[in-house]
Amino acid sequence: MKYLIFSTTVLCVLFSACNLPKLNQRHLDKKYARLGIEEKRFQQDGHEIKYFEGGVGDTLLLIHGFGGDAQVTWAKNIKELSAQYHLIIPDLLWFGESKSSKAQNMDSQVDALSSLLKYSNVDRYHIAGISYGGFVTLGMAVHEGEKIDKMVIIDSPGFTYNIDLLDTIAVQNDAETVEDVFVVKNGDEVERLYNFAFYRDKKFPKGLMQDTYEFYFSENHEEQTELIQSLKSDQERYLSHGIPEQPKSLIIWGKYDVVFPMSEAKKLKDYLKCEIKVIDKAGHAPNIEQLKEFNSIFIEFLKD
Repeated sequence: MKYLIFSTTVLCVLFSACNLPKLNQRHLDKKYARLGIEEKRFQQDGHEIKYFEGGVGDTLLLIHGFGGDAQVTWAKNIKELSAQYHLIIPDLLWFGESKSSKAQNMDSQVDALSSLLKYSNVDRYHIAGISYGGFVTLGMAVHEGEKIDKMVIIDSPGFTYNIDLLDTIAVQNDAETVEDVFVVKNGDEVERLYNFAFYRDKKFPKGLMQDTYEFYFSENHEEQTELIQSLKSDQERYLSHGIPEQPKSLIIWGKYDVVFPMSEAKKLKDYLKCEIKVIDKAGHAPNIEQLKEFNSIFIEFLKD
């Protein structure tokens, strides 16, 4: 099977007989449908959200990070999670197929998700967010922490992060600004973003990276840039509010994360007064790189 997949990939790349991102998208659509996780749409107060919903059990809201969307980010996790939880997996505003007429900031993200949960008649839920999604997760905790049973933050420093350190990320990646790192403009920058996020660098065919850019990353550049630029003031405001009723929390971190190093995890741990679980041989996306260990840690915490 691995040989067949490899051979198909090589043929597609060499002869341009197919577009791999499109093929991958069809595969994801079939996987979600096979597991009974339906694609849905929600519109209210200027927000338009694409989201996926399915599974059985307590509600679990999964929030993706920057430079991704809901379906791709959680694709490897949903089979095991949907067997035990009622999943709601939205595209954040200005990612995937979600958008809004509201300002490009954290308040809009939180308002949109809160409205979606109310529309879905969800009164209590667990929540997990990775990277930028961790910032949004903490924003949800400030806004309606009394509704959240358990909260998981994955490779995201949240309120305790010194946002000025984002400039260091730009320097390390030979970019003028941090926006240039995360708001990619071509296939080469997609490859840089991928290798920035994962434990081991990989080489990809240039054509594949350009197709990936055009399929997943070519829209909402202006809005995503504004989200990054507004993050500092958003973060300071939410930190000043604090979490009125903090849910039981867990931090999961890839040991070799170069986006947000372990020192940031420890700062957030002190703020939340919770445990950290560190996953070896993983960078910024431990839910993908070390799927089995991640799911085991994640589900054990939620079930405890």
